[in-house]
Amino acid sequence: MKLYTPGNGLFETHVTWEDIEKDMQRELHTSASFGPKKSARNIADGIILTQLLMAKLTAEMGIGSDFNTVFEELQKTLHNGEVSVYNHLINYGHENFPIPKVKFFATIIFHFNDCVRQIYFMKKFSESNPVKGYIIMEYLENFKTMKIYNNVTVKAVKEVLAAIAIMEAMSLKFTPEEKEELTRSFEQFHKVLFKEDVGPLKCLAELTLHSYT
Repeated sequence: MKLYTPGNGLFETHVTWEDIEKDMQRELHTSASFGPKKSARNIADGIILTQLLMAKLTAEMGIGSDFNTVFEELQKTLHNGEVSVYNHLINYGHENFPIPKVKFFATIIFHFNDCVRQIYFMKKFSESNPVKGYIIMEYLENFKTMKIYNNVTVKAVKEVLAAIAIMEAMSLKFTPEEKEELTRSFEQFHKVLFKEDVGPLKCLAELTLHSYT
């Protein structure tokens, strides 16, 4: 069974209402179940991969490669990386950083300014769980993605810089294994997108290093 094969679950995925209900019951220590009026809707922004990204991924894989298989592995790696980030932010918390905190049982809450986001359950993809990796997270209204060309306030920039500084300090506590786990998804994904851009810089760095040795 493949991740990209249409399933009988929500939105043609392999995740069903029964999966979510079972995980929520276990994590919240309750026997309550979803009622007959339960519903689900797609809240994505309609953002899809660009043709440029698709072309780069296809070119990187080479002729004869199975695109669906490679893209499936990429999706799983990115998802597992996101789950790892949330777990590490919990373990290496900082009082001045908007990180997830354990509220009760396995429920996690994100504090950022006046917003609170709860994460009820996270499941990674694995060999024993190849098609049902997901995150049960509270949906917050009126959030939007900021583009690089959008204007932001000085206060907002300071908040981001402060968060980055704290995360850099937190990373000093990571073991080599943890660092490898957290960077793996970025390396696999971005090496395809920026290979042409980074390649010349890498050669320049190697030449510079060689000239001083």
